[in-house]
Amino acid sequence: MDHVLALALQVWTPEVATDWLTTANAHLDGARPIDVLRARGSSEVALALRAEAAGAYA
Repeated sequence: MDHVLALALQVWTPEVATDWLTTANAHLDGARPIDVLRARGSSEVALALRAEAAGAYA
């Protein structure tokens, strides 16, 4: 969690990072990043965050 949050805070303000973590995400097939993080770890979430920060569309 700390790794993903640190990455998110490099890209967005704390408010936007929190919204990103708790909102459905197309890069994660509609799952919320926080739920994927809890269920499967940080790898997928970190990739989704990097893709979104780079402007990639899912």
